[in-house]
Amino acid sequence: GDLMGGHMAPVMELLMRQCDAEDEGVRSLVSECLGRLGLICPQDVLPRLQELIRQPGALTRATAVYALKFTITDHAPMQELSGCIADFLALIKDEEIGVRKAALTTLNSSAHNKPVLIRPMLSSDWLLPALYGETVYKKELVRSVNLGPFQHKVDDGAELRKLALACMDTLLDKSAEKLDTSAFLQHLQARLSDELDDIKQAAYQLLSKLAVREPFCVREVLDTVSEPLSVVLNKKPKESASPQDIERHNELQRSAMQTVVVLHKMPESSTCLKFHAMYESILQDAKLRALLDSVNSDEAKAQRAGWHLEVEGHVGRDVSVLQVEGNSAHVTSA
Repeated sequence: GDLMGGHMAPVMELLMRQCDAEDEGVRSLVSECLGRLGLICPQDVLPRLQELIRQPGALTRATAVYALKFTITDHAPMQELSGCIADFLALIKDEEIGVRKAALTTLNSSAHNKPVLIRPMLSSDWLLPALYGETVYKKELVRSVNLGPFQHKVDDGAELRKLALACMDTLLDKSAEKLDTSAFLQHLQARLSDELDDIKQAAYQLLSKLAVREPFCVREVLDTVSEPLSVVLNKKPKESASPQDIERHNELQRSAMQTVVVLHKMPESSTCLKFHAMYESILQDAKLRALLDSVNSDEAKAQRAGWHLEVEGHVGRDVSVLQVEGNSAHVTSA
């Protein structure tokens, strides 16, 4: 607080008046300034931010919860934050989409930078259910926009689903021991059939990561997840598809195939009958088999590249032993 001298109060008043500015760029700047001030003088700033998240204006609430992202850094005031962070993250349940986006962004940042702040809340009866609730496709958030003779669908819930999956990914990396894997999987599975391709791809990546870390849990649902993967792999692009549409279609199929390759490597994956049948049908289909071979070839190249990098890192040393274990190579110096 001494760093600001007597300027803290007028600066705070100025910033707080701009929390609901129409210009998003102004609100972003206000969020960052408030968050940085929270680092300098948390005992003064955090209570003021708590006042702001109770204001009727949605823009003000979003600006305040987003500000916390800039306080939760390497030098975060942990004691002060631990006493109030739950109030901010509770805005994941806010009625306004913009406020929920801000709360999810701050949750993701907190879970990544200071997971110790988040872990106690992962056992609560509200945080994970609220997070998983934001992964759900909500028809009421889809609206039609007239573009001349065409109608274009806009999914206002898409960014919420992406942010929620990003939070799940971060929690899996930083606080996996606090997660119920079966509940996590249940909500992840639904996104394998999402309306939007980029959300499907995010779900594929998360499923692949989980398959490596918790193969026995994933194997329990392997037959179930094989169906949405099979739908994507067997889908043909429309005859009227543009080159960009075809490129996106191919990219999604490749992403699905990469996931199939990871799942197939799990112990006893062949005992899951539906998954096994899908894999066999891939081998029998010339086009899908070519895609499978291409994915496997890329993976082998990536592994070799990683191996060469590790060897090159030891150039100049007296390298005497090369140990190869599974898919990884380790060089030991004499």
